[in-house]
Amino acid sequence: MENNLEKELDKNRFAVVKYGLIILSLVIVLILFALLILKIDDEPILYMVMDYYFR
Repeated sequence: MENNLEKELDKNRFAVVKYGLIILSLVIVLILFALLILKIDDEPILYMVMDYYFR
């Protein structure tokens, strides 16, 4: 029983590692999309950040 449980846990850890890059990419896209939608004085926050860093 303990051996089966350990195998299942190893499969779950492997799935996190295997799909980690996809998960990370999705999180980054969601954050950038949120910054694009959120606005201050009718200007998206993402544009403000880009203007600040790329002047």
